[in-house]
Amino acid sequence: MTFLQLCQAIARDSGTIPNLPAPSTTASQTGRLLRVVNWTSEAYGDIQRKRKDWLWLRNEFSGNTIAATQRYAAAAMGITDRFGHWVFESDTGEWGKESMSCYLTATGRSDETRLHFKPWREFRDIYLFGNNADDTGKPTYFTVDPQQKIVLWPIPDADYTVRGEYFKSPQILAVDGDIPEMPVAYHEAIKWQGLLLLGTFDEAAEQMQVWQAFLAAHYKGLIRDHTPRLEFSGPLA
Repeated sequence: MTFLQLCQAIARDSGTIPNLPAPSTTASQTGRLLRVVNWTSEAYGDIQRKRKDWLWLRNEFSGNTIAATQRYAAAAMGITDRFGHWVFESDTGEWGKESMSCYLTATGRSDETRLHFKPWREFRDIYLFGNNADDTGKPTYFTVDPQQKIVLWPIPDADYTVRGEYFKSPQILAVDGDIPEMPVAYHEAIKWQGLLLLGTFDEAAEQMQVWQAFLAAHYKGLIRDHTPRLEFSGPLA
C-alpha cells in the first residue's frame, strides 16, 4: 500500500468519528485528517524502531580506503543516504564469519580476506596503543568508534576496497505515492499501529484491544520472517 492508501485505511477503520471522509491526499490536511496523516507516518516509524535487525533495512556497501587514513565515516564508504548502523559481525557472532572484508583494489577480489571485528574498547587498548598505533599494511581488524566510524588496523598503506553491510535508518513516509519498504504482506501492521495511536488520542479503549491483537499477530510474523535466523554451531569434537 502507498502512504495515501494507508492513511485512507486508517481513516476508514478508526470508527471513532462517524462519516469521517477518506483523505484524497496526504498534503495540506488539517484537523482530524492531519492527525491521521501524521500518525500513519509515525506508526511506520514506530515499527521500524522496534528492532535494529529488520532484514528489509539491511543493505550492502563497498568503499575504498586512502593510504595513511585509518577512520572512515559512512559517506567515505559510499553510503550517501539513510545510514543507520554498521553490521559488525555475522548474525551468530561466530569468529571468522565477520561481515566486512577487504582486498587490494589493484589486485581485485582474489586478494579478498575477512576483517576481524574487535569491540571498540578492546581495539583501542590493543591497536591504538604504543607501537601498534603506527603499524601500516593491509587491514586485518576493524572496529566502530563512538562516532560510528569504521576504524581499521593496520592503517591502510594503499587503496583497499572494503565491503560489508549496514542497516539503513527508518524510512519516512512523506508523499502520497511513498511505498513502505517493509514487506507488502505486513503493510497492514502499519494500519493497526496507526489506529492504536489514533485510539489513544480518542480514548477508544475497547477498540484498541482488538487493534492490538491484530498488530501482535502481524508483528509476530514480521519477527519470524524478516529478522535474522539463529544458527547453531556443529557438534564439538
